[in-house]
Amino acid sequence: MNTKIRKYLLSLILFILAFVGLYLYAFQLQIGSAVKSNWWAKSLLVYKEYYSSTIQEKKLILSSGSNAMWGVNSQLLGEMTGYPTVNLGTHAELDIQFLYFQLQRHLKSGDIVVMPLEYWYYFDPINSLSEGFINDQLVWGKEYYLDNLSLKEYLLFIAKVPKSRVWEGLVELGAKSQLVDPKIVIEQTIAHAKKGNPKFDALTHLSLNQYGDMRTNRWTTRMVLNYIRTGNDYGLVDEDISALFIENFKKIQELVAQKNAQLVLTWPVTIKNKLFDMENSNHQDRVVRLIEKLKVHDIDLQCDPRLFNMDVKYFYNTEYHLRAVGANIRTKHLGQCINDIINPE
Repeated sequence: MNTKIRKYLLSLILFILAFVGLYLYAFQLQIGSAVKSNWWAKSLLVYKEYYSSTIQEKKLILSSGSNAMWGVNSQLLGEMTGYPTVNLGTHAELDIQFLYFQLQRHLKSGDIVVMPLEYWYYFDPINSLSEGFINDQLVWGKEYYLDNLSLKEYLLFIAKVPKSRVWEGLVELGAKSQLVDPKIVIEQTIAHAKKGNPKFDALTHLSLNQYGDMRTNRWTTRMVLNYIRTGNDYGLVDEDISALFIENFKKIQELVAQKNAQLVLTWPVTIKNKLFDMENSNHQDRVVRLIEKLKVHDIDLQCDPRLFNMDVKYFYNTEYHLRAVGANIRTKHLGQCINDIINPE
């Protein structure tokens, strides 16, 4: 190889390394910038994780998407099981790996983890980080997710971030953030919760009760009522369980074993409708196939799914969000099932 070609290749390699280094620096620099995000979800997490940290005795942790946040009466569940309960459920865009990292921070010896996961968790492909999830993690800072990734996972995350999003983050550096200061979130939520069960007003920390639940007595919305006409199969497809779920749920199982804790994987709430009715044998078969696919990986789905397939009148504004009366019914079924598991005869 002649001298000219060697110099050209060396210059090219140095240019590429300089470009990559500059891009990585820019990427790091824009983390936490004031791009619009689901700021309310960060506020919910701030309070929920604070409340979890205040419980000194053995506790029950609810971990899933928003079907837990809206669909469980944590005070009642604590009374039924004898374990003070914290509701860490927020929204289902936070993937199974995010839930694993969260449990790493909060699981202690003797705790019980109850995971009524929405069905999409089981089929979420390993490379499917949504734009909303990516954006939130960049805006919220590193402590919830990014700092917990391995180097390989972090580099893969960087590769999935659109270049336009990195540029947007740089442009917004120094702008006023929508995120509420964590200290203010905690103080406001505690003060608001002391007045009794907060009345749902909007998706903010001010709608949470002491335990991290969001409860409402509002009537079922028209969009949800339409599911009786159109049907909703909840995405319970006849596909293989995703590698992302298996890998991270195995980590959760190992974490629970290390902490001498207990794990209950169970069912989300669903609207009884023409495409998802647990009294229909064809629909039951889909649930049975899910149970069997998980069993292959030594993962057990517990409790009776029929108990959580409920009339539409108990739902509020989505196919997973219960009204308070529905949450109370669901909690009684869930509490009885948990007691049967942790206190076998």
